[in-house]
Amino acid sequence: MAWGLSDYNKKFEPMWINRPKVGDFDVKVDLHYCGICHSDVHLALNHLGTCMYPIVPGHELIGKVVEIGSKVTKV
Repeated sequence: MAWGLSDYNKKFEPMWINRPKVGDFDVKVDLHYCGICHSDVHLALNHLGTCMYPIVPGHELIGKVVEIGSKVTKV
């Protein structure tokens, strides 16, 4: 589950995200925390005019690597 916006002018709400199976070059992270900075909020509220909904903003992540793809060489 994540918190995101389903459309413009909506409030943040819980959203379920379907995660695909880990591919050859993928890293799966069990997310513990995610930071939201001012640029994430501006993007989510479409202040830049480029947002595509639905959106789950945030990019400063802390978690534990739980699976890696067969062709991943370092994490």
